[in-house]
Amino acid sequence: MKFDPFEKRRHRDVRNTIGHALVASIRQKDTTLFLSTVESLFPDKTPSFEIHAYIRNREECLNAVLKDLQKPLHSRNTFFEIARLLWNQALFFEVHEWLEEKWLAAKGNDKKCLQALIMAATVYEQAAYLRWLPAKRLAARTASRLKRLPCLVPAPFDGDILITSLSDPELAPPLFE
Repeated sequence: MKFDPFEKRRHRDVRNTIGHALVASIRQKDTTLFLSTVESLFPDKTPSFEIHAYIRNREECLNAVLKDLQKPLHSRNTFFEIARLLWNQALFFEVHEWLEEKWLAAKGNDKKCLQALIMAATVYEQAAYLRWLPAKRLAARTASRLKRLPCLVPAPFDGDILITSLSDPELAPPLFE
């Protein structure tokens, strides 16, 4: 049995709850909220193996992102740098959650560009669960949108690299420096 938030309601609930807690923990730069959320999900019992493995992975990724945020590098604490850190940890659901904050307030082409980045993250979230048909359909729509807006893709993301990678979502997602 594997963790599958697209097919199992309990898994989807766990992913959504954990994802929101992870994003909030990054805003706070502290794992306390994440850990207390996990504990509140399973107060009386141990989660199933696949849920436990998923949570453990998310906790490790959260710790890696928070460790990266402590490094005294040039723009590590900017909104899009944090989105990049999430992306490079393959936290695509969380990338979507993180970018949505800015997307809600954006207008015009900025909003369209943020939506394309959210769509790209969704492609790779679908691909992570081997949902190739929806991933490929969304990848084509996302690449088309990015082709119209490549100069608006915020650094450290690269519109050209995203467009190229979306041509085959079965390949590993790109990493951004």
